This record gives sequence, C-alpha cells and structure tokens, in this order.
Amino acid sequence: MDLQNIKLKELPLSIIDGDRSSKYPKREEFQSEGVVFLNSTNIFDGRLDLSDANYISEEKYLSIKKGRVEPGDIVMTTRGSIGKVARIPKGFRGLINAQMLLIRADEKMFSGAFLFHWLRSEIGQTKLRNFSSGAAQPQIPIRDLQEIEVPIPSLIAQRRIASILSAYDDLIENNTRRIAILEEMARRIYEEWFVRFRFPGHEQVKMVESELGLIPEGWVAAKLGSLIEFKKGKKPALVSNQWSDGLMPHLLIDSLRGADRSEFVTSEKMVATTPNDTIMVMDGSGSCDVFIGYEGVIGSTLGRYRVSELSKLSPYWLYLFFVSHLDEIKTKNIGAAIPHANKDFINGMTVPLPMHEISNRFDQTISPIFEFVRVMKRKNKNLRATRDLLLPRLISGELDVSTLPEPEEAIAA
Repeated sequence: MDLQNIKLKELPLSIIDGDRSSKYPKREEFQSEGVVFLNSTNIFDGRLDLSDANYISEEKYLSIKKGRVEPGDIVMTTRGSIGKVARIPKGFRGLINAQMLLIRADEKMFSGAFLFHWLRSEIGQTKLRNFSSGAAQPQIPIRDLQEIEVPIPSLIAQRRIASILSAYDDLIENNTRRIAILEEMARRIYEEWFVRFRFPGHEQVKMVESELGLIPEGWVAAKLGSLIEFKKGKKPALVSNQWSDGLMPHLLIDSLRGADRSEFVTSEKMVATTPNDTIMVMDGSGSCDVFIGYEGVIGSTLGRYRVSELSKLSPYWLYLFFVSHLDEIKTKNIGAAIPHANKDFINGMTVPLPMHEISNRFDQTISPIFEFVRVMKRKNKNLRATRDLLLPRLISGELDVSTLPEPEEAIAA
C-alpha cells in the first residue's frame, strides 16, 4: 500500500477550537436539559458519554457561534487528559468547551473516520503526547497539533480501513448496550425484593413496624456499617506496563469504565479486590460511582466495599443497594473543590436486613446475570485489543484491503 506521511495542516480538514469569549457558558447557566455542553469527562473510550453531561438553553446555544459540533466531527481534548477523542453521531447537537477542539474533514477528499481511528490508536496517542507541552497541565495547542504527521493511504483504502475498525466498535457498543440492559434488570429485581418487599412468597409474610416503617416479619433494621467492610485503595510504589509473575491488574477509574489500560502492580501492602467486591470511587467528580466484577489492585482514589461474613448477605445485594441509592449518597458528598464520598453517612444508613433464606435465594437468582455481564466485558476487552492490533497492520498493507468493497456509506458521501 502506498503511504504518504502528511502533516495535519496539509490535509483537507478544519481544526476548530471552543469559544473563549464572554459568552462562554458559566456554571450557573447549566441546566438539567437542553443542548449538550461537552467537556473532557464526556469523552470515554472513543465515544461520547453523557451520563454526567452539562446542558445549556437553546437561547445560549444560538448566541455562541464558535465550537458548534456537526455529525462526523472528531472532538478532542487539548488540556489535562489530552488526546481523548470521539466522533459526533448523526442528530447530535452541542458545543465544546474551551479545553477541546473539533477536527472536521472534507469527506469527499479525506476520511474523518480513518483519522479518528488513527488518533485513538497507541501510535496516534504517542504522537499527541510527544507534541504536548506543560508539566503540571499538559496541553497541545492547535499550532503544534497541525505539525503532526499521519501516514495516509489512498482515500478508498482509508474508507475500507475505517469500515473494518468501525465494525469492531459496533460490536463493542452492542455488547455495552446488552450489559446496560442486564444491569438494569438486576437493579429492578433488587428493588422489587428489597424496596417494595415483593420477593417470592411475600404474600405469606406479615409486615411489621420498624424504624424504617413496615418491613417483612423476620427482617430487621440494621446500620449498613455493621454489615460491611471497607478499605481505601493506595498509590503503588511501582507500576509496570507488562505483566509478570506476582503482579495484578492496577484498577483505576478509566479501566473500571471500560478503557483498556494495561498497568500491573504487586499486591503487597496494597488493597486487592475479587469479582464479588464492590469498588467505589471515593474522590473526584465521579465520587460514589460503583463497579463490581473486577479482580486486581485498586488505586488511591478508589475504595473496596465487601459484605462481612457474619451478615451472610449476597455481594450483589451490596452493589445493587449502592446503585439504587446512588443519588441520595451523592448528595452527601463532602469537600468543596474536590468531592469525596462520605463514608460516615454510608455507614450510618439504615437498611432492611433480610432473612438468610431470602438473601441466599436472591444470590441464586442474580448471580447468573452478573456472570453473563462479566462474559460480555471480557468479550469487549478482547474486541478492543484485536481492533487496536489491526490498525498498524492495515495501514502498513500487511493486511491487504484492496479486494474489499468500498463501504456503502462512503460511496453515498
């Protein structure tokens, strides 16, 4: 395959930064719905994550001309966690903040999808880091970004390569949706059993008064802190990018959210987790977010919650309790500049403690759901690894794409 190394400034594309004028949205102008105002936390693993997005009014959106996104744009972070990229899907309306930029390709001459996959690859990410500046707050100005050279095959080859890699993204996204459906199913079962008290056989159980109100007879009101064990994660002395005997995966927030971060540390003097432990974000904007199903060693911004052996509770009960009460727990976060999970509040929460047979039956009901979730997550990890290995082989021509048909959407464009 014939390749040309071409600087971004020489390619048929536009680079657009966010608005920095007096019209820039202020925190007090954010609202619960409207037009999305994107920031760096809304980009994750090559896609938009709007679970914690800010919104502005239609009037505010129309008053700002610079930084409006269009379908097919590549949005990139340029400060702090530089080089996080995502593509804007069809029908999406929004603005980028001042720490992001847009790359808009002329699709008739150059494939934006190809550039997106190259930028998110290890090759592209290394180039971005090499062109960044600033120690405390890394950044990559547009003038430096424009100097980055990209290996460019023919337009048809660009489209074919992008189509192959996008197929992997589609499989990953499909699995991600299935995971969300399964976890939502588990949450609803939890709430049916332990919030509405409509567990199997509930019709034959009398309701009695407690400090929580009416609860099933045989259940008790208990403080959560008496049922669980907590340990805060630690910062490791040494981190390796290669696995070897005696090392375990280093679990950080990004890796728990699905990013493929290959870091390994020794478990000595560290806090190790099993797939049955609930991991909670203790510090930062994601404080109180919870995860389950991971084996490794947790970093200093995370905490491990585990049901005590004496409680005889299902580990999934604890995880789903946190999920079901997440909004309430987050309102009790402490810290002004940097939020922190409020451990005292969590320990002091009063919960209805079920009888052992109910807890055991719940565990038998819910365990297969979470086992399937773990299977889907392993599939996604393998798909990401395969996709990332393919890009250099496709660009170099080691894997021939010349016999593949041109993608339909590229022809239509």
